[in-house]
Amino acid sequence: GVNQKVMGRLNNDGTLDKIIDGKKSELVLDMYVSGQELGNQVALLLQQNALKTGIKINMIEKEFKAVRSEHIKTRNYHLVPSVVSTDLNTWDDLKTRYHSEFDNPSGANETGYYNVAADNILTQIPAENDLKKRAALYKNLQEIIYDDQPMIYLFVPSERIVINKIWQGNATQK
Repeated sequence: GVNQKVMGRLNNDGTLDKIIDGKKSELVLDMYVSGQELGNQVALLLQQNALKTGIKINMIEKEFKAVRSEHIKTRNYHLVPSVVSTDLNTWDDLKTRYHSEFDNPSGANETGYYNVAADNILTQIPAENDLKKRAALYKNLQEIIYDDQPMIYLFVPSERIVINKIWQGNATQK
């Protein structure tokens, strides 16, 4: 069940209440959706399941360009279902997505994620040439990111990717 000491108490309409600065507040989150079918399906599923735990989610539909400029880039949002992709040419460069240095309107750390330990590891990884030590750094980073949950990853592609130095090409989003 819901940890009522941390989250608050369920009220008569089934949502959680918590006293913040002496004032009773309902736990209500806004989720910005852009009208894409997959995003809407994820949003509806999350909305329905969150309500079972006392969390109300308002779905607000906007074009994704507006969501990005008005909410993501300004860090003014609660939830945004989004597709996050990785460029195959820079698949191991996680620094731009997770390092606090890139938490700014033009940066790729769009969740505003900040963790000192993660920042330190992200700085160490590119300089580490020993593959076993580098793998250990990645594993440690993965554990930190998993514990902090700056994003909720729903799925990853299962296709195999073949790379060989004899081929030259560019990665694309599709």
